[in-house]
Amino acid sequence: MVVIRCTQKLLRRVGPPGDPGTQSTTLLGDWFAHPFSVGRRRLVMLVSERTRLPLVLPATGMKHLAGHIADALPGVLEGLGVGRDVVLKEMAEMETTVLFG
Repeated sequence: MVVIRCTQKLLRRVGPPGDPGTQSTTLLGDWFAHPFSVGRRRLVMLVSERTRLPLVLPATGMKHLAGHIADALPGVLEGLGVGRDVVLKEMAEMETTVLFG
């Protein structure tokens, strides 16, 4: 399970918060998420709590933020030289997502 800690501004877009007592079971820990803009492009910056690994995603379809992370993260991790087995384990742990404000 992965916990995504959203700013209030982002949480209004992605949906109601989950149980605040939940903890991430992933190697990368919780993710902190904040929306921002570059010109007319709306983006979301996510940062891993444990590694400070940043991930920047388009802000389209924020109701499906967890799915967007699952689509983008494997390529980033493999590009950094993380083994395929570790990536697959991390993605399996991220199948359940909880959002907080």
